[in-house]
Amino acid sequence: MLISTAYALLPDKKSCNNGEILYGSAVSSMSNALNQLNYVKFLNRTNYPIMRSAYSQAHVVNGRDYMNTRISESDGRITKGYVESHKLISATRLVSSWIGVICQYESGTTSQDSGNAEFSPVIEIEVGLLNDSGSGYSQIAIVDYGIRFDSSDSMFLTSETASQYSQTFTVDSGYIIPASTPTNTQPEAPRPLYIPETVGAYQARGERVVFNISCEDCKLKSFSTFDLYRAELS
Repeated sequence: MLISTAYALLPDKKSCNNGEILYGSAVSSMSNALNQLNYVKFLNRTNYPIMRSAYSQAHVVNGRDYMNTRISESDGRITKGYVESHKLISATRLVSSWIGVICQYESGTTSQDSGNAEFSPVIEIEVGLLNDSGSGYSQIAIVDYGIRFDSSDSMFLTSETASQYSQTFTVDSGYIIPASTPTNTQPEAPRPLYIPETVGAYQARGERVVFNISCEDCKLKSFSTFDLYRAELS
């Protein structure tokens, strides 16, 4: 079934007023408009800014001296082996199937800083299904074992030498929908995340999910998700 993405006017506004009986083209037109809203215009999008301290040594008397330079949003001070994790809760729609993600992050140093070994930043994202059995929501199943960003194919290293600040970079899953549903049991190369209709005996689409995010040698600055539009729906 193809869903139109272009706006279409009703056949006759007066004949489509409340209380009027509709037939034929008017019913078809309104049905197409509702499908368009559901599948194209009202797709999910979530944005999670990660709160961080704005403290900077550049603002401290006798601290770092950055005359005539831009003071960035850098958190800095990422030690080798630094690890953090986040659980970000969202709700999918009944038409949600593939979800793209965008991450902003700040990583550790390169070998340019002789005082530190070169870091290996990694971000892994897994999707879990939440269910309330009467005592609050908890994860009951893994929806998608997820994806892994690392420095070998997608993540940048930044420098924290005496003359440079760390920067914020961005990675994303892309928007190309894979030809088949994922079967991995460990995080794999970046791709859109998949939401099946059911997981075991539980409904998955249209339910609450949690994005389990783990970071190593980097700090997460923000996380966004968006449903991917599919022209053909079965």
